[in-house]
Amino acid sequence: MSYAPNPFRDPSEKTAPPSRAALLERVRGPAWALMITSGIWIVALLVAAAFSLGLLATGMAAQMRPPPGMTKETQIVIRLLFGVVLMATSALTIFGAYCLMTLKHRALAVTAIILSLVPCTSACYVVGIGIGVWALVVILQPEVWAAFEESESIAP
Repeated sequence: MSYAPNPFRDPSEKTAPPSRAALLERVRGPAWALMITSGIWIVALLVAAAFSLGLLATGMAAQMRPPPGMTKETQIVIRLLFGVVLMATSALTIFGAYCLMTLKHRALAVTAIILSLVPCTSACYVVGIGIGVWALVVILQPEVWAAFEESESIAP
């Protein structure tokens, strides 16, 4: 399936705009990729949180060497809080990717894409950034952008 217009086509030749089904097919790949990488990130963060809580619960945190000016427990609590923030951004990315997949709520879809482009908030770092670029290229296509406008004008 070709997404780019044919540069060698006669300009006077009229072409039909892609159907909604074709546009949904076009955004499905990047949307699923965003959801999968964010899901992987959430699982990794949950494993890290379980490890940190295990350190606190078993008293193993006492054997850690803390950074200067910080207690060992404070270090683990900060790590847990940072993990919660990253889980929230990953959940928002999953919801925004769903919005991209359904061509609804363009602002949330764009927010999810931007979050995937930020290295510390995206899953799998380089892979997440690549998927974010792919999703950005797809959503900025005029037909896809217009499909969001149509669905938002129809919604009650």
